[in-house]
Amino acid sequence: MARRPRPVTTVLDNGLAVVAQPMPWLDSASVRIAFRAGSRYETRETSGIAHFIEHLVFQGGERYRTPMEVRGAVEGVGGDVNALTGRETVEYVFTLPARYLHSGFDVLSDMIRSARLDHRVIEMEREAILQEFADDDDDLLNRADLALRGLLFTDSPLSWDVGGTRENIRRFVRDDFVRFRRANYVASDAALVVAGDVSSSKVFRDAERFFGFLPETSLARPAIAPCVLLGGSDPVATVALPRQQVFILMGTVAPEGNSAQEAACAVLAAALGDGTASRLYRELRFRRGLVYQTDADYTADVDYGLFSLSALTDPKNAVETVSVMAATCRSFTRHLLSDKERLRAKRLIAGGRMRNCESAEHVSDYLMVDQLAYGAPTTFRQYIHEYDHTTSEEVRAVARDLLRHGRLKLALAGAVTPEMVERIRETIPEFR
Repeated sequence: MARRPRPVTTVLDNGLAVVAQPMPWLDSASVRIAFRAGSRYETRETSGIAHFIEHLVFQGGERYRTPMEVRGAVEGVGGDVNALTGRETVEYVFTLPARYLHSGFDVLSDMIRSARLDHRVIEMEREAILQEFADDDDDLLNRADLALRGLLFTDSPLSWDVGGTRENIRRFVRDDFVRFRRANYVASDAALVVAGDVSSSKVFRDAERFFGFLPETSLARPAIAPCVLLGGSDPVATVALPRQQVFILMGTVAPEGNSAQEAACAVLAAALGDGTASRLYRELRFRRGLVYQTDADYTADVDYGLFSLSALTDPKNAVETVSVMAATCRSFTRHLLSDKERLRAKRLIAGGRMRNCESAEHVSDYLMVDQLAYGAPTTFRQYIHEYDHTTSEEVRAVARDLLRHGRLKLALAGAVTPEMVERIRETIPEFR
């Protein structure tokens, strides 16, 4: 693989970390700013406010006064606007032709600096977010994920809906938004990443010009909610909904990012459920025809990780599907991963990263995660190096930890019945 430019980092006078990743073979660029201001910085009383503010920021500022002007300035040059509120961060992302990157800086800066928090805008977005709740209520994956988190974590932002509660959304007023934004949208807890056909020196100059206004910090800055596990809980949670299928989600808390076990956890997830040659796909789809699709996933944050397996199936197949998933997990705790499976898993991880590294938006996402979580970006070669040296013994060790009896929890959402749950408890040792 030909050597490519490495990411370059600087810190502005106000403490904002700026990462530039030149990708001269592209014609596009992505500018992304993120604040450590996600739902883990909320309380019961403020739950949902981070997501609400994300909506409000897109409603216009001083120079671009309306949502149509904001979007028009970016989409009008062939670009795309996006935003995301997670548990750790709130992010705003513009991806556009590189020659119009200056416009992206200008619009993004204006939105964040001068967001219009007037009554009309707040009421309009309040209604939109309440509609979003209805969409989330119909989403089996979302409902199962919240149910699983309720089994794993104590009553905290790690187990709450990132969108908050309907009661809070109806109650928030302008002063709440001003207070939360002033406390959390600060340079020392943020990062700006630009990737694509860009010059590092110009990125740094534009960053100072457009984001030098951010305050360095705030005395009102809240602490992040700690990760506290829920011990001794029931291993099964259900969400009965009028559906024709059942979404099955098994999971457990896993090692955090940058830990010694991170690479082995990712290889285990890839071998277990990534792609049509994975163990789960082979057992559930090819050998038994129980599901159309199945998956395994490992996500890692600074202080915790999540390891999960999922499948969507007909209610009549739900008990057998859970049984096969549990048995497949057991096999990983007892036997070493074959060299063929381990190599396939590593290549899937490397190939996925390699394909995404041809996208400025994906690269800006990777670099942002590294910068905010670990204080420095990771190159593609550094990333792949960790997986190249992962052994089958290391994979089995994390499997014995994560998939051992009593560790996995089970969430079912959709056409769930009491009889189904009773049969699962009676016949599958992990969920008695």
